[in-house]
Amino acid sequence: MQHIKAVILATLCTLPLIFTGCSKAENNKPSLPAKEKQQRVPAVKVLEVLPTEFIKKIEVLGVCKAKTTSTISTEESGVIREIHFDKGDIVNKGKLLLRIDDTLLQATLKELEASHEMARLNHEKLEALKKGRGAVTDFDLRTAALRMDISAAKVENVRAQLEKKSIISPLGGIIEKKHVEKGEFISPGMPVASIIDISRVKVEAAIAEKDLSYFRKGVEAEIFFNAYPGETFKGKVDYISPDVDRKAGTFSIEINLDNRKKRFKPGMMARVRLVKERCGGCLIIPQDAVMDGEKGLFLFVVTSDGTAVRRTIELGETEDSRVVVASGLVAGERIVMVGQHDLVDGEKVEISE
Repeated sequence: MQHIKAVILATLCTLPLIFTGCSKAENNKPSLPAKEKQQRVPAVKVLEVLPTEFIKKIEVLGVCKAKTTSTISTEESGVIREIHFDKGDIVNKGKLLLRIDDTLLQATLKELEASHEMARLNHEKLEALKKGRGAVTDFDLRTAALRMDISAAKVENVRAQLEKKSIISPLGGIIEKKHVEKGEFISPGMPVASIIDISRVKVEAAIAEKDLSYFRKGVEAEIFFNAYPGETFKGKVDYISPDVDRKAGTFSIEINLDNRKKRFKPGMMARVRLVKERCGGCLIIPQDAVMDGEKGLFLFVVTSDGTAVRRTIELGETEDSRVVVASGLVAGERIVMVGQHDLVDGEKVEISE
C-alpha cells in the first residue's frame, strides 16, 4: 500500500509540469504576418489605351474579264470572198476582217456612174443653150438638174453598199470567236466575229451585304493574281451593283485595271483586297480583355487610386485578336488585361508588371 501511494503522489506532482510545458509550446507557435491577416489585394496587369491607327481590310475572290466585248455583224448579204482573221488573232482598229463578193455591185456602180455622167453632160448642154438664148425653158433645165442629182445619189448609194462589203474592225483587241468561213453566204445581221478589247480589263468580285455601306465607286483596291506571285496591282472600283444576289447575299463590284502591257488575260483568277474601315485615332484593345455579362460586354478600368471599375462598352470592327472600342472608353485609361475574371466592381487592385 505504501508503494501505491508513493506512485500516485509522484504522478500528481508531475502533472503541473506537463500542463505548464504545453502552455509554453502553444505560446511559442509563430503568428501569421500582419499582411496576411488583412484581406488580400488582387494583383492585375493593365494596359494603357492610346489612340492608334486602325485599317480594316477585307479580301474577296474575283475573276478577270475584258472591259469591252464587241460582236461584229454584217449589213450586206453575199458570199464571203476573203477572210483576214482567225480566232485568237490580235487585231488593230481599222483592220480589214473580211470582204464579201461585190462583183455584181461593181458592175452596177459602173453603169450608174455612166448614167450620171450622161445626166451631167445633158445638164451642161441645156445650161449653155439657155445662156445663148436657145429654145430651152426653165422647166427643161430644172428637170435636167434633178436627173443629174438623182443619178449622183444612186452612185453614192452603191458606193456605200460597196464599202459595207468590206468589214472593218471597229476596235483593237483579240478575236474571241470566229463565226464565219470563206465561201459562206451571209445575210444582213449575221455575226462575223467577236472581239474583246483587253487594253483595259475589269475584275469582277462580290462583297457581302453587311459590308456594302463601307464602299463606294472610286475606292482603291489591291489585286493579286496567282500568275504573278509577289506582285500587287492597284485599281479602282468602277461599278457597284444596285441589286443584291438573293441566293448569295452579295453585291457585284467591278475594278478597272490598265492592261496596255497585255499581262492580264480574261478568265484569270484574282484576290481583291479592299479597305473597309480606316481610323487615324481608334481605341484598340485585345479581345481577351472583354467579358460578356448579363447587361452586355464590359471590361475593368483601373482608376488612379487603384480601384477596378466595371465599364460597359460597345465594340466596332475586329482584326485578328484586336478590336476597336466604339464607345465606353476614354483615351489614356488603363484596362485590366490579366486577372479581370475574378474582380468585383469597386475592388482595390495591385498593378503588377
